Amino acid sequence: MRINKAPNIHVSLESLIQLRHHARNLSFSNYKRVHSELLGDHFSRLRGRGIDFDEVRIYTPGDDIRHMDWRVTARTGKPHTKLYCEERERPVYLLLDYNPSMYFGTRVTFKSTIASEAAALLGWAAIQQGNRLGAMLFSDGQHIELRPKSRLHGILPLLKNISAFSKPKSCSESPHGMMHALSRLSHVTKPGSLIFILSDFFNCGQDMEYSLRRLSEHNTVIACAISDPLEINPPPPNFYAVTDGKEIFTFDSSSNSFRKNYQKQFNDRRSELQTLLKKQRIPLIEMQTDQSVVKTLQKHLRN
Repeated sequence: MRINKAPNIHVSLESLIQLRHHARNLSFSNYKRVHSELLGDHFSRLRGRGIDFDEVRIYTPGDDIRHMDWRVTARTGKPHTKLYCEERERPVYLLLDYNPSMYFGTRVTFKSTIASEAAALLGWAAIQQGNRLGAMLFSDGQHIELRPKSRLHGILPLLKNISAFSKPKSCSESPHGMMHALSRLSHVTKPGSLIFILSDFFNCGQDMEYSLRRLSEHNTVIACAISDPLEINPPPPNFYAVTDGKEIFTFDSSSNSFRKNYQKQFNDRRSELQTLLKKQRIPLIEMQTDQSVVKTLQKHLRN
């Protein structure tokens, strides 16, 4: 099993800066559920106080009690609140997962590199469209938060941290890393934010439901799930030795039962994620290490 050479497992600051040219064709306006704060002639669906009435939904803790819809509340027996539209600048947040499982790849590059390049493209697109950019990067041993800022003040600190995080490091997988990051993000984001989660969702299950629901109630959340072809399908029948950098493991892929179970595990995990995201109405963008990040994002975020 061949691991790619250094140029494909670490992104430089220069390469991330060059991606700004490819971000010009990306747009965030196609997502109808963007409860965003826009600047200029675009209306946002800000979940809060505003100018024009937008919709009524079930009250959630943190909503302004002054906007309670008492008629709907009385009719349904459940508390409801009114939402309004207004025009403002929209904060865009990027949540980047750099846990050990992200430093893996058998085709072209590592999953961590795909996440890094995708984050850079999204970051450039955000500031080019006049939005403020913030981010949260986490691994087992590190956690960095970048407050939303405009223009180069928002993008350059992000690119510098991405370049540093993308270098493979020795650490253990944190099963609670994503949960902590989502919980923290729900506290620091302002209502109306657009949030991209870039991860392989390796340790994410139904326990994420509460955090995702809380985050998506007041914001638009888009999940970018990254995988490697070898995770989706087992390798050709043979005897293999693989390593996590500490130990060497061996397996024989020639067994039919092994191959079926191998594929089933990935399909089950991805199906669980899809069900969870669909329940919270969170769009899913799937990326692979052997596919162009630019083309994948352009397919989902066209002007």
